[in-house]
Amino acid sequence: MRHPEINRLTSLLNGADAGHYALPAAVLDARAMFAKLAGAVCPVKVTDSRAAQRDLVDALVIAAGKPGEPTWPAPGKVTAALESEEAAQVWTAAHESALQSAADLVVASVLDNADAIIVGSLRPAVEAVLVEAAAAAPAFAPVAELDDRQLLAAKDEHRDAALALDALAARYAAIREAQRVLSAGRVARDVEGLWAEFANLAELYGNRWPGRAQQSWRPGPTAARARIAWLAVGDPAEPVKPEVVMLTPAERDALWIEAYGARHGLQASTPATVGLIGAAHDEGAMPAGTRMVGHR
Repeated sequence: MRHPEINRLTSLLNGADAGHYALPAAVLDARAMFAKLAGAVCPVKVTDSRAAQRDLVDALVIAAGKPGEPTWPAPGKVTAALESEEAAQVWTAAHESALQSAADLVVASVLDNADAIIVGSLRPAVEAVLVEAAAAAPAFAPVAELDDRQLLAAKDEHRDAALALDALAARYAAIREAQRVLSAGRVARDVEGLWAEFANLAELYGNRWPGRAQQSWRPGPTAARARIAWLAVGDPAEPVKPEVVMLTPAERDALWIEAYGARHGLQASTPATVGLIGAAHDEGAMPAGTRMVGHR
């Protein structure tokens, strides 16, 4: 389904197709309508009018060369060819307009449901990934430092855990990409993404904040399978555990204003206690109203 507006939603739609999360019926219905239109074929059988005109010229010459009074050929085929070309042009223009309207409807349905998708689909999808990653992490820990070739000699349970974490890391990346698509252009304050993934990024940065933030440094392992395990259970050697969140743009901006608004003369207008997902948190220490899901 190639179309400029639809292309910007490709990763979001592909992630849903892969089963990483669900999309609302309104989005799926609009997408299905666009797909039907994109596959439409012009029903007009087009005849080349220039070829028909050449044939008419040839027929006129042949008629003139015959003895006696000639029977001149009628231009009916040329007229029909011109009409077919015009009809095809009209159909193509109408199809392009309809396709644009359908694309606009897909985009509008995504934007109208963006926050609902983040909260209702992406948030539980991240939760499910982290629950599965936490289950695989203990078996992966003894082989975490091995490369893929060394893993071939490891026990089945360790290899299976590594493979499971690879698949979970891919799911997690697809979910975060969907979040990026749904949040694009809608984040007013947290433009640096300080609350795009973690509720406690400043704690994870440690005493090198804000230098690390300015360098776009992110905490945790960089290797995909090690990182998804860390997101799920943290590092036993580190006192600060990642508090993973999946927030709407408004929720992220509210947290930014809560942290930095005073110096800019801003006040939080919405509660900033939302969407925590992750491992090893002390629920009793969280503010009232925090949504806490995960495992210990």
